[in-house]
Amino acid sequence: MLPSTLDQPPSFPLNILADFGGGGLTCALGILLALVARYSSGKGQVVQTDMVSGSRYLSSFPLLQTLLPSSLLFGVGPERGTRILDGGCPFYQVYTCKDGQWMTVGCLEPKFFRTFLALFLPALPSEFKQRYGGWCPTADTQMDMAMWPRLREFFELGFKTRPRDEWAAIFHGSLPHFELINKFWKLVCRFRRLRCPSSFSFRSQHCIWSCHTNGASRPFSK
Repeated sequence: MLPSTLDQPPSFPLNILADFGGGGLTCALGILLALVARYSSGKGQVVQTDMVSGSRYLSSFPLLQTLLPSSLLFGVGPERGTRILDGGCPFYQVYTCKDGQWMTVGCLEPKFFRTFLALFLPALPSEFKQRYGGWCPTADTQMDMAMWPRLREFFELGFKTRPRDEWAAIFHGSLPHFELINKFWKLVCRFRRLRCPSSFSFRSQHCIWSCHTNGASRPFSK
């Protein structure tokens, strides 16, 4: 279910899936729902959550897809790493640039794929295009799975013709589906370097500890 290619093991999702998603996020949601129920009923609630159940809940969509033999999104068994979202799709992939940095491409919708080609192809050097005898991918090749190996090779070699920052400048402001990966910060940024704020603050504590009824703010009773 985790993205990979046929010759590699599935990628590791760090601790984001279980600790933060399946555990922390579902627990925080349960606490918020308990606070809402407490305000309306005046009764306390018990929040029961665990990382395994939460992770399975978050993974409902891909888990259900793996039960469909004809699914185009996830492959199972020998078909792993050959579908759209499991690492087999060339237009939903991470590519290495000339300077060793990376760009992610995620243009599943046809209109976004056309925009990607409109920016990517003119940026390739003329000698690179000659290498393929004048052949270039078109919008019609997107869902032709027989063309995916050639399409992946074309994108892999194409991204290696420019450093990451040049590609970022080319795609800047076009679509939210092309991202640079900042190796130093280990963050995925949308064509700009993100700075970690030195402090965090809320505009109002009432957004946590009170709710609004008839335009008035009323703190929860202890």
